[in-house]
Amino acid sequence: MEKEIKKRGFPFGIFLLLLILLLSLSCAITGGYYYYSTRSGIESGVAYTHGHARHLAEALANLAELSHRVKDYTALKSLFREKIKENIMDEAFFVLNDGTLVAHSRSEAEKKLGGNIANDEFSYNTDLILFPLKSGSKEIQLLDYNITGKTVPFNRIEKQYLKKYMYDRIDTSGWLVTRAVYAVEKGKDVPLGTVNFLVSKEMVFREIIDNYRKALLIIQVLAAVSFALSLLIALVVYARYRNFYRISEVDVGGAVGRKQSRPARDSGEIQESVSIDADRGGLLAGGDDSDVPWRETDADRKKTERAAVVMKDSLVDVRKTVRDAIPVNKRKAQG
Repeated sequence: MEKEIKKRGFPFGIFLLLLILLLSLSCAITGGYYYYSTRSGIESGVAYTHGHARHLAEALANLAELSHRVKDYTALKSLFREKIKENIMDEAFFVLNDGTLVAHSRSEAEKKLGGNIANDEFSYNTDLILFPLKSGSKEIQLLDYNITGKTVPFNRIEKQYLKKYMYDRIDTSGWLVTRAVYAVEKGKDVPLGTVNFLVSKEMVFREIIDNYRKALLIIQVLAAVSFALSLLIALVVYARYRNFYRISEVDVGGAVGRKQSRPARDSGEIQESVSIDADRGGLLAGGDDSDVPWRETDADRKKTERAAVVMKDSLVDVRKTVRDAIPVNKRKAQG
């Protein structure tokens, strides 16, 4: 009994397995790209911003000390507005050690504060603004600061993961850059106040969002390529299945045909043999031999026996040694 060859359909298992593997690889590649590119982009951007902010804070502190000495803050305010137009900072101001506001980048905000930042503690954190004077430091301080009107464009869960893996100071919307201003009186440094400006963390947020969009585009492209590649491989396997099935079907059909034709020939031979045996049986039984073209008689049998005896006598036994090739009678006549 021949084994039946099962016809296979489209290999969905191979297709799904390849698709899952390629999608997993695509997600790993995209995730790695997003993580390392975003981390490096944030680190380089923060380093550049901090470096530029330090130089600017040093220049503003020197100008604030000079403006206080001449009692003219016009140049300081002009520099504030110029840097704001260049999108280097969002807001700048100069306050004395008691919180008195003497210069601000926006005249409307200066009027609203009424000459002292303590009048709006929600927008201006006096502890952070006057921190360099309270700590007695002449170094430039870069402190995390929530800028009024600026929000972090991420929800609580997103901020939790971004803080853990991308940037650990994602909770605040900006930085406060502050430096103490001192005046020299009688050979001593007298603290005047602090010069301050606010820098948004928009660069950090934009880096995260832009890289996320790039990663989303990359994963879409890789997913399409993975689908196409998986489908192509599955079609190749399916075509090989079909080809193998056709070849096997032809082989099985030929083998079955040969097995079916062989018994027919055997039965014909058997029938012919039976017919011949029947005819011979009939002749031996004394039946009618008019249809038989030839019948061996006793005379023919005797002739055949005599011819066999003569042929046997004429044969030479090659195993015997021939001692004399001349017959005896002829040798006597010669002698």
